[in-house]
Amino acid sequence: MNNKDLRNEYKLIILLTKKDLNLYEKEHLVDLLHKNLEWDKIIGMLEVHRVAGIAWLNLKQYFFNDDSNRCAFPRLYKYLKNAYSIQKCRADEQFKYTSVICQSLTENKIEYVLLKGISLSEYVYEDLGLRDFNDNDILVHPDDTERAKSLILSLGYEQGESKHHSKIIKPNRKEILVRKLSSHEIVPLVKNVVDSEQFLTQHIIDLHFSVNLMTKNHNINIIDELFRRKIEFEINNQKIFMLNKESLLIFLAEHFYKEAICYRDVKMHKDLLLYKLADIYYLLAKKEIDWNWVLEFSKKYNFENQIFFALKYVQKIFDTTSFDRILNNLIVKEDTILNNVYHYDSDSLAFVYDNENLIERMFDIYKVNKELINPKS
Repeated sequence: MNNKDLRNEYKLIILLTKKDLNLYEKEHLVDLLHKNLEWDKIIGMLEVHRVAGIAWLNLKQYFFNDDSNRCAFPRLYKYLKNAYSIQKCRADEQFKYTSVICQSLTENKIEYVLLKGISLSEYVYEDLGLRDFNDNDILVHPDDTERAKSLILSLGYEQGESKHHSKIIKPNRKEILVRKLSSHEIVPLVKNVVDSEQFLTQHIIDLHFSVNLMTKNHNINIIDELFRRKIEFEINNQKIFMLNKESLLIFLAEHFYKEAICYRDVKMHKDLLLYKLADIYYLLAKKEIDWNWVLEFSKKYNFENQIFFALKYVQKIFDTTSFDRILNNLIVKEDTILNNVYHYDSDSLAFVYDNENLIERMFDIYKVNKELINPKS
């Protein structure tokens, strides 16, 4: 990591998230953990960016290997260990319910794939404690949406928004229709499980019928092509369906990009989160990608901006091997892509970043206060 002017807290967060540190990075990580840093901000950033599980793994691997090491803020150990353990238990609890839904979909001949969540934990991270997730994203064909919804409701779920992870706020007919017409998913399907589980209070299904996220513009041909390339994967001795590695890369890039450029998500501190970038970075580090197919698919279905945006951030944040060959094959407007933030599903500009440092931009908690170019509700 060669950002000399970057504050140490940011450097530490990145090193705690990065995979397979080199010798210099290992030494730098140890040195930073011995410094008197702003530990309240570090724990806050680990929590906001949802990378505490990965940080615990790196702490064990690169810091606990020498008994003479002692963190300047020893309570970091307890926080990271608890975060990892809770995430692992909660993921097990999540899959207990998700697996029932997957099995029911298969038995009723409804084609599906798991999009993120548990499938990433196993397929990419190979450890249920490394990645936290609140809900379970399942993609079905648009023609199967109502049938899949009815099936899940028959398993004891209710349709509504989760409130404080304890209540279900039921939508009216207009809200159900508006969500379906203006988004990529239906109103969530939720089951209260607080009396049955140790950590999980609600099991939430986000039922997707499109991978064109956060827009009313959908392309069914994309769904057909992704389903043709889906793979079967085993989790806890049960076979589930998920996207193959190239399709998964495109979906993760779409997820990271769309929320990063949406002012609604900026306001909710959901825009530039490190865990989303780590998903892409760990996938690229683990799997051999057929870049020719990714480029062809991206050009065909207008995902070039998403791939460019994601690779630029991975390259900068994690100081990876250059993706210039791929980036040079993408036709994009670089300054517009990296700097513009828009209102939901529109070309109406909310604000433009003036800080060119992508790392500082990612960790800037105050970007919610930026003055808007077009103030919209």
